Amino acid sequence: LNMTRSANSPFEVAIVGGGITGLALAVGLLKRNVSFTIYERAENFGELGVGITFTPNAQRAMEALDPCVLQSFTNVASAPSGGTINFVDGVREQGSEDPRTSTAALLFQLHVKGGYKACRRCDFVDQIVQHIPKDCVQYRKWLDSIETDHESGRAVLKFRDGEIAHADVGELMDQALPVVE
Repeated sequence: LNMTRSANSPFEVAIVGGGITGLALAVGLLKRNVSFTIYERAENFGELGVGITFTPNAQRAMEALDPCVLQSFTNVASAPSGGTINFVDGVREQGSEDPRTSTAALLFQLHVKGGYKACRRCDFVDQIVQHIPKDCVQYRKWLDSIETDHESGRAVLKFRDGEIAHADVGELMDQALPVVE
C-alpha cells in the first residue's frame, strides 16, 4: 500500500482468478467495503464439475469471511454417506458403470468423522457468484505479468489482450505465472 496516496483515493484489490478462493475473497472484501475487480480467464464461472470436500475448520473459515460464503456452500453440500468419502477415477472410461457407485472406478476411501461436507465445485461457484456484483468481474482476462510501479507502489497487471490494470494489491488465486515480481 502506498501511504502517500490521498485518503480519498479508493483502495483497490485485483483478484486474478475466479475460483472458489477468489470468489470467497471477493465476498469478504465486499462485506468490508473494499473495492475489487475479479479478472477471470474463462468466459464465465463454474466450468469444472469436480467434487470438493471441506473440513469443519474450512467451513468455520468460510463463516468468518462472510456467513453468506458458508451458506452458499451448505446450500449445495451434503455429508458423506456412512462417514466415507470415495475418491473415484472420473477421467478414464470404466465401461458403462457410473463412477460414483462403481467399485472399478474407486481409487481409495477416506473414513471421516462428522462435519465433513462435499459438493460439486461448479454448484458452489454458482451459489457464491450470486453475491458478487457483475460490474466487479471481467472475463477473458489472461494475465501475462504483474509488476510493481515503483513510483506509486501499486501493482500493474498486464493482460494478453493488451489491457493494463492498476491496483493497490494483486492476489493471484488460480493462475500461475512464469515470473511474478
